Amino acid sequence: MWLDCSRPESESWGRSACRTPMNRSHLAVRIVPWSSKSGDSVFGVAFLSPDGEGSYSDVFYDSVRKLHEEWHARIPILLGHVIAHEIGHLLLGTNAHSWQGIMRSHWQGEELQSIAMGRLLFTPPQVESLKARLGASRR
Repeated sequence: MWLDCSRPESESWGRSACRTPMNRSHLAVRIVPWSSKSGDSVFGVAFLSPDGEGSYSDVFYDSVRKLHEEWHARIPILLGHVIAHEIGHLLLGTNAHSWQGIMRSHWQGEELQSIAMGRLLFTPPQVESLKARLGASRR
């Protein structure tokens, strides 16, 4: 379910849902303009507890836009991949970065080419971990 929590309450039926705290079966991704604590090369943050659990993440639109301007990659495609990366952190926990795929910590030319071709994906072990986590949250 997508909720636009930036609209006034009278315009959004889901506005009360925007104020409802998340639990392990729900994840929240906010698209915010920027972070005062991060540089332009940081595209998002997942808020995880010390044990690696979390339900909230932020994606920094200005960083995505800057990447678009530098590499001429389409913003919707970049934004979707950044959101998937941050959800990956929420589901895979602490230390989820890898040396390949969508969970790579830095995206350069090769990753951006893969994004444009729809090939920047979760690795097979990450997919298995995601399935296990999602299966556990249904119980």
